[in-house]
Amino acid sequence: MKNILNWAVLWGARVVNGFDNTLDKFARQRAIWLYHASHSIHHLRDWIAERKRPIIKHMAGIALVTTMLMGTINYFSCYEYSYNGREIGYVKTQDDVIRILNIANKALSEEHNSKINIQADSIQFHKVPKIGKSLDTEDQVLKKFTYMSDIKAKGYAITVEEKDGKNQVVALLNSKKMAKEVLADVKEHYLTDDEKNYQSIKFKEKVKVVEHDTTLTAIDSKIAALKRLTAADRPLITVISVGDETNVVTIPYETEEQKTDELYIGDQKVVQEGSDGRKVVTAKVTRENGKVVDEKELSSKILVEPTKKIILAGSAERPKTAATGKFVYPLGRFRLSSGFGYRWGRLHEGLDLAAPTGTPIMAADGGRIIRASNFGAYGLCIEIDHENGKVTRYAHCSSVDVAVGDRVYQGQVIGAVGNTGRSYGSHCHFEIRINGAAVDPQDYL
Repeated sequence: MKNILNWAVLWGARVVNGFDNTLDKFARQRAIWLYHASHSIHHLRDWIAERKRPIIKHMAGIALVTTMLMGTINYFSCYEYSYNGREIGYVKTQDDVIRILNIANKALSEEHNSKINIQADSIQFHKVPKIGKSLDTEDQVLKKFTYMSDIKAKGYAITVEEKDGKNQVVALLNSKKMAKEVLADVKEHYLTDDEKNYQSIKFKEKVKVVEHDTTLTAIDSKIAALKRLTAADRPLITVISVGDETNVVTIPYETEEQKTDELYIGDQKVVQEGSDGRKVVTAKVTRENGKVVDEKELSSKILVEPTKKIILAGSAERPKTAATGKFVYPLGRFRLSSGFGYRWGRLHEGLDLAAPTGTPIMAADGGRIIRASNFGAYGLCIEIDHENGKVTRYAHCSSVDVAVGDRVYQGQVIGAVGNTGRSYGSHCHFEIRINGAAVDPQDYL
């Protein structure tokens, strides 16, 4: 134990001696450094004292050359100024632009009725060679700022909340007041009748007016905003109006069909014309953008009762000889030698169907024979009353196979083609008369 204690004391003494030696060495080195530094400063002071006047001359020369060089650089250079990264023009000094900003902001704010504030830190300057550059005057700087389209501005956005919860900007106005006026005009756009007793007028969507950073040209005029929001093909805002409305409305007449065996199946006859009635109706009406989406009647008063339309519908079986209402050509094969219309100053009242003598003539439709004899210039002539205001005539026949009073069906042979009466070739002169007046058969065949 005694040995260990002696060893610790000896080791501690060595450490202390080593530390003392290190401090002595540092002190000697510091003294040497201070000596050399003092010696160098003494020599530098003596050197400067001996050469004081030449040094001053050299320094003055350097300063003069530097000043001349900087002046030359400034004379042959200028500043390119830009806004939001877009080059605008060139000026001699940055102050030529900065001092114009207040004037430009005031002019733009008055012109657009909006708060415009172009900040100085939004203008970027770059020094460039002046050679070949046209420098702007203060008036030109002002004009360029007032004509810019991407100037940042404060606007007020009308927003509509979409289904996903995001707000869509549907219009930008230059003031909160104008934005609210536009929304009021949108409602008024769909409320054209001042006599309606509106109980509720609101927007279907969530509509807000919020301040919005934008550019000057993005701001809408009041008219443009109203036009966009109320576009007929795609309105951006829905106005819901609920109110009591009193209107005179039409009561449509009903139609009643009555069966009768006095008419053939397929035939009808109106025995009483219908007429609409009218009534005064008060209803609670819900509209979206002026269009009715819901209507609940509150009260009504009939002014005029509607009159029922009564139609007789035939129930009797149609005989073969009854008229079908449609005509067919009386000849199977023929050549149209003359049509309906004026010729030689006179109306040719039918069609001339050229065919050999003896060609069968068929009834154009069912009906009753009212003529089967010679009839002046028509020669041997047949007439059929179709009992619907229409009569057909077949002239210049060579023979007749029916008699007055006979009933014939459509397509039945009633005679044969000939050349009798005032005729210049074998043919069948065919007419259709409606209420006694000749019409062009080709319009009915």
